[in-house]
Amino acid sequence: MKENQNVPANDEYLYDDAPDEYLDPVTYELMEDPVVAQDGNTYERADLLACMKDGVLLSPLTRVEIDPDALIPNRALKEAIERYKKEAEQRALERSRKPAENDNNPPAPEGNGPDTYSHEELLERLRQCFNCEANEVAALTVKTMVRLCHSYCEQPDAAMERFKGSSHTNITFNFAHPNMYRNFLSHYSHGYKGSIIMPGSYEPGKPSIIMMDTKILYERIAPKLGECYKITHIFVLEKLAEKLSITYKDVFEHNIAYQRLVAKAGIYTSQKEAGSERDGNNTMLHLILKSQAESQKFIDYYQQNYPSFIVKHDGCNVRYSPKSQVAHIRVDSKVLLDVVAPTLTPELDSRFGNCHVM
Repeated sequence: MKENQNVPANDEYLYDDAPDEYLDPVTYELMEDPVVAQDGNTYERADLLACMKDGVLLSPLTRVEIDPDALIPNRALKEAIERYKKEAEQRALERSRKPAENDNNPPAPEGNGPDTYSHEELLERLRQCFNCEANEVAALTVKTMVRLCHSYCEQPDAAMERFKGSSHTNITFNFAHPNMYRNFLSHYSHGYKGSIIMPGSYEPGKPSIIMMDTKILYERIAPKLGECYKITHIFVLEKLAEKLSITYKDVFEHNIAYQRLVAKAGIYTSQKEAGSERDGNNTMLHLILKSQAESQKFIDYYQQNYPSFIVKHDGCNVRYSPKSQVAHIRVDSKVLLDVVAPTLTPELDSRFGNCHVM
């Protein structure tokens, strides 16, 4: 990205406080040529076109087929981004001209609580916010902290520990790529000033250990994590895994839940490329179905057996894309978890044999 040549070269966080809507949802980079695609999302044009495979362009978020010639320039957003960049560059210039003030004075403590909290108090606070078991706290904290930055990555090394002899907490994360790592640092550095004590480092394939302020974690970040976990799609996927007695990875990557959903309706098409996303208070399923008839068969089965499961939108039960063979079906999240999920038993797995992706 071309930056103002008058801006100090060492200002590495020049654009890191950019609003989320200014960032491409795939690369997390500030957009220069934002376009609106047929799935309703805005992308950086070049990054979206890079997703084309075998002459077919599918949305990286929703799997809707996209016509590259029908992308609509988002001129209002582009102008807003350009204004933001000019303002960010001006702030950087002003910072470079000011002498450092009180560099050695630590920021005043935030909130009305004690100067810090014990590690046990922090873990209990997080446990209450997530309403989970004690042994789930570290994994949920790490995954949800990353999810707050609009990212997702498996967290096999998730861990939290008090740094010896200090009031700070070391948290171990896994980041899929350097942009995700930088986006994380930007989000917490700017959104929760003083929260990051030592940023650690990023190395491909290795965990990153980031030292954070325990007091800010306890008082400001923990409640936000609890809210995020309950309202974002990760909550639905976690609960779905729990209801089906499978792992989160089985839901997120192996698509076992989607495969059982279609098998229950007597459909045995592979759901390797299926997905889902949050849609208000509902869940939007993106299922791979070979035809409009197969799509209707799915609708008919669930309307007959679980009448409140499928939620109509604009008078329709389903949007079907024949070329990509994707059916977009909106369902009630609560009915999915409380009524349908308990019926998606392992016995359904045998019905689709080789379609099962493990």
